[in-house]
Amino acid sequence: MERDVTNSLNNYFFAIRKEQEHLLADIRNWASIKVAFDEDMIWMTGLNWNQIQSSTVKGIPHAYRWYEKEGMLYKLGSVLPDRKSPSFLWTPIKRALKVQLPDYNCNFFGIENGLTISMIETKEPKEISVVCCKLEILQSYLRTAPSVRLKNMQWCIVDNEMALIMGTPLLPLPTEDYWVRKNFIFPVGYDLDISLLQREIDEKINPTAQYWVVWNHDASYFLIEKGNLAPLSLSSFKASLKNLSDEK
Repeated sequence: MERDVTNSLNNYFFAIRKEQEHLLADIRNWASIKVAFDEDMIWMTGLNWNQIQSSTVKGIPHAYRWYEKEGMLYKLGSVLPDRKSPSFLWTPIKRALKVQLPDYNCNFFGIENGLTISMIETKEPKEISVVCCKLEILQSYLRTAPSVRLKNMQWCIVDNEMALIMGTPLLPLPTEDYWVRKNFIFPVGYDLDISLLQREIDEKINPTAQYWVVWNHDASYFLIEKGNLAPLSLSSFKASLKNLSDEK
């Protein structure tokens, strides 16, 4: 219902308390946003529908989100006006805010003062672009699959018995489904509980950005070197199986 009311509009407002300014690190990269200050609040406008509905914005606690209609602001999901549209002197966000992130120690092994990472369930729609399936299922499919169906696919072997496949359109196979944000690969329906710090977490565990970081439901993860992904074909599948057999 919320999307039916507001999706056709393109003027959204977002506000947080000033003491939450440090949570705006990722939002500062959205060049369209403009900022204004009102006593103890930071106001933002210029967001589009995807931004106002993003996990980055929704992940900021105690935030306010509105859409504008005929000079009034309506809370997202409401058809009743909440307040008049503010009249501020707006400034581009990168000029208005000089956000410095706290010096987190992103340690995942329980060392004192480490940052504890967990996963949360999310209903926000995500595009599936990575899947995992058993090697024997993929092998059976590849025997008869037309080459044109595989041209946008890359793949690698995971845990000696699973195939991780990247690319769309998705193959008609029984799979575990994943979505991608930058260098992170998440199970569909899950996200980091502190998604605003994804960049900082990535820099700690993947400083050269040469890996895909694949997350499990329990917030454990494993790394896949991007250069190890091969174009998906029956020949590359057979070659990878042979290499796996030789290693054993």
